[in-house]
Amino acid sequence: MKTQILGTLCLTSVFFSCSDKPKTVTKTDQSGQVEYLEKSSSYTGKKFDAQWSVTRKILRGGKQEGVELLTLDNGNLQISIIPTRGMGIFDVRSGDIRLG
Repeated sequence: MKTQILGTLCLTSVFFSCSDKPKTVTKTDQSGQVEYLEKSSSYTGKKFDAQWSVTRKILRGGKQEGVELLTLDNGNLQISIIPTRGMGIFDVRSGDIRLG
């Protein structure tokens, strides 16, 4: 499991290094503002096997107020990381299965 997580994190860093021009899209949901840092649809000239994205959310309300949550999604696996709390892994999801 740790190998898959590390592989996903390495893949994400490769995607960031391939960045031609970062395009940020922001939307708001109940718990805060979601910002798409990177996503596969931003690269019109490149073809990927699966849709992927890296999102950033600032949580609102109660103890979670102001906590940053990064979500790495490669189409099959979603990893939510809390960088402001020691890079802790919040949860890992694959389909209907949730670890966390």
